[in-house]
Amino acid sequence: MAKKEELLELSDTLRSNYMTYQKDKSQIARLKAGIEAFEKVVPDRSKVKRLLSYVTVLDLPAYLDVLLLAAQSYVALALENKAELARHHALVDCALGCYQLTLELIEPIGPARMTPTLGDIELDATFCVLKMAYFKAEGELHTLKKQLVVENNPDSGIHERLQKVQTELSAFHRTLKNEYKNAYYRKVLNITPELEDEVQKALDSVNSLLKAPKRKVRDVAESPSTEGTVFKKPVSIPKKKKNPSPAQPTPHEEAANVLLLLSFFGKQPEQEKPANTANTLQFS
Repeated sequence: MAKKEELLELSDTLRSNYMTYQKDKSQIARLKAGIEAFEKVVPDRSKVKRLLSYVTVLDLPAYLDVLLLAAQSYVALALENKAELARHHALVDCALGCYQLTLELIEPIGPARMTPTLGDIELDATFCVLKMAYFKAEGELHTLKKQLVVENNPDSGIHERLQKVQTELSAFHRTLKNEYKNAYYRKVLNITPELEDEVQKALDSVNSLLKAPKRKVRDVAESPSTEGTVFKKPVSIPKKKKNPSPAQPTPHEEAANVLLLLSFFGKQPEQEKPANTANTLQFS
């Protein structure tokens, strides 16, 4: 189980590594090292909750700083892993766990004992819980955009996933506009015009994708001719129509037909019987 002293030392490591990464994004190894150090000292966040439950109100912010720095590091690493959605979501969930633990540690403190510093930390953690939902939705949108480039199946569930993303982005957008108008809140939470533009662009993007007509997978035979496919278009072979069966000819008609065919070849029927010639067609 982590000791209080270890947590305070960890705070310095996390802050140093995180700030190094913010100044130079190529220093992602430092960011990962900070997270690994945190997970080594804090393998179970529930035990940290028990440990910090007995910390005084004045000392608590220093220990909560460890959780907040770890959460920021997880988020930064998550944004570096957008290409792998499962990894991205897992890192965001780790950050979310740190923010939720922060709120759980502050919750027992009543208004009479609440300090301005703890009040700001509570405000930040509350907002960041909402922000984690936004990061997840934005990561999902990033993945869906890539899938739409290669995916052409209307039954793949992409439309439903886009609707869920739209719901999350719309909720966060309304929260920014309606619940965080206060100038002090915006300063403490670093709600900048750039963040609002980022959220608006993501929302516009998903709205545009949902309004676009669904593409359908059509059989090649049904597809219109396109460039380079003139000789590849299947040819429909019409089916032969069956002629109605002729009436069964009489013996006299059969004989007449035979004489007609033989006349074309300059031949006469052998052993013609006088009895038959009277009832057949005569050819000169």
